[in-house]
Amino acid sequence: MLADVLYRLKQRHSVAVWLFKPTTDTVNHQTGVITKDYSVTYIRRAILLPKKHFHSTFYLAMTHKHGGYIDTDSRLFLIDYNDVDEDITLSHHIQYDNKRWEIERISKMEEDQAFMIHVTSVANVPLVIARTGEDGIPLSDTIVVTVA
Repeated sequence: MLADVLYRLKQRHSVAVWLFKPTTDTVNHQTGVITKDYSVTYIRRAILLPKKHFHSTFYLAMTHKHGGYIDTDSRLFLIDYNDVDEDITLSHHIQYDNKRWEIERISKMEEDQAFMIHVTSVANVPLVIARTGEDGIPLSDTIVVTVA
């Protein structure tokens, strides 16, 4: 049953995202340059719930009970378990809509069919640019980024 709901959500609310998993960091002690290696997964059909639905469903009840505010730079992604090779952790980040989104919370949905990922956008962070072919598919699954 959940698989049917995920399928319908993918038809209506799917977006392409890049999922980055940091693999290693190397520091050049003479220059101070940090080189970060990422393993990247291109997900063609991640589900991005609309802000209106996300805020009304998940935040309004919580903020009413506990106080707080609605962060407009928070979003909710659902990623089908079959679209990734391994578990998603808080060390991963997502790139979508030319923004970097840090993972705040991750929940596995029933029967481990999908990840529910709460993210917050991060400003003033350089994006990792993945080389792609004409179809948008990455040419490599490993990316190296140098941060000065």
